[in-house]
Amino acid sequence: MKTSVIISTYNGEAFVEEQLRSILNQSVQPDEVLIRDDCSTDRTVELIQSFVAENGLDNWRLVVNDCNEGFRKNFRALAEAAAGDIVFFCDQDDVWGRRKIESCVDYMNDFPDVNLVCTDYIASSNRADADPLHGATSCNGWNAERVPPHRGKPYVWLGCAMAVRLSFIRDILPYWPDDWAHDECVWCMAEASGTSVILHESHLWHRVHGGNATGKKVHNKSRRLALIEEKAKGYAEVVRFCEDAGIAGKGLQLFEGMKDCQQARASFLKKPTVGKAVLLLRNLGYYPEAKSYLVDVAIASGMVER
Repeated sequence: MKTSVIISTYNGEAFVEEQLRSILNQSVQPDEVLIRDDCSTDRTVELIQSFVAENGLDNWRLVVNDCNEGFRKNFRALAEAAAGDIVFFCDQDDVWGRRKIESCVDYMNDFPDVNLVCTDYIASSNRADADPLHGATSCNGWNAERVPPHRGKPYVWLGCAMAVRLSFIRDILPYWPDDWAHDECVWCMAEASGTSVILHESHLWHRVHGGNATGKKVHNKSRRLALIEEKAKGYAEVVRFCEDAGIAGKGLQLFEGMKDCQQARASFLKKPTVGKAVLLLRNLGYYPEAKSYLVDVAIASGMVER
């Protein structure tokens, strides 16, 4: 199977060369690497161009946006442009173990019904933690975990640890809002359809630093409302995908509940009342975590930053 690696970059001069090097050092080389830079103001583009030229990488292509679009639209555009049978999402600041591509491809060859494979990863700020990755090996005795649809938070794995079939991407593109994060969109669609797997082999060092785009808490009212409305829109598209694809049962039920919960949260934050706060308790099982309900109440009541 052919493979594509897609990378969204923005002001990543401090880390991008090491990430590119880890892709070049893969035991199985990707058939194409697509890089889309989002108007970096540092030396990111120059470093990428030099790396590609110095290593004679004719199958690596760099596009520089005319204006800053944000990583969500950037990754969606990259996913649309990919041509490999399996597509690997890649961040600019991590390091891949040598067998990351090989292991995911082997697994998806063995299990053609799986659309999304997420590998384990090491998340830390210590570069030395990446060293054990190079010894990670795949074998026929896979240690993998199927991810069934489950009530509550649909746990979203890091996009940089994902490999997804291009055929699945094309199936979900009509339901993929261009302002929904790529990892959450693909994960939710695969979870709803029961076709996602966590492969318990660590093939990625996720570099933790002050500029990470993931893992940030949002307590500002307007930003939190925008995020909740984004999720409500995305979950509604998952429901539409399930209905159009004939997916019923737990997958459809889960995301109907997730959609209703986010819509109720948005309504409460826009115009909070005691009655709405009480009704929200019925949706508590669909909250990311129980304390998020308390944060919603605190934000709506003006107890934290608006």
